[in-house]
Amino acid sequence: MTLKKREKILLSIMTGAVVLFIVNQFLCSSQKSQLGQSASTTKTSGTRKTNAKGPTTYSQIKPNQLQTWIKRQPNVVYSSWGRDPFLGAFTRELLDSLGVRREKPYVLKAISWKDGKAIVLINNDIIEVGETKNGLTVLAVEGDRVVCRKYGSIFSLRLGD
Repeated sequence: MTLKKREKILLSIMTGAVVLFIVNQFLCSSQKSQLGQSASTTKTSGTRKTNAKGPTTYSQIKPNQLQTWIKRQPNVVYSSWGRDPFLGAFTRELLDSLGVRREKPYVLKAISWKDGKAIVLINNDIIEVGETKNGLTVLAVEGDRVVCRKYGSIFSLRLGD
């Protein structure tokens, strides 16, 4: 029986995982138990006796011991990573390849008056004064300037900018 290349790779990965499991369970666990016995317990005449330090886990704590248990816990100090790992993760090229586009700025292309009413052309959208299109509301037309509102922020657009 010959094994294909893919089957050989999978067999070697599985063999490595089994070896790591055996080493971890039998060799490392005996070292950990020996270290744990010497550090926190003492053996006297065949019985294990724990040092009188009080409860070691949160579930063993009685309500009146909570404050002293919290004070005995070691302070954890986190060191800085140096630089932000997410800085530069989302580049413009990546976002463009994913289809995420930034909202393009509004460009006022034309202003037209008909029967005393202004009609403007903004980004190929024809909008009358007071009308809302794509969240953009035209509030007023003042000469070559249009005052607009989008989601609560008010701004103006100039013809030719």
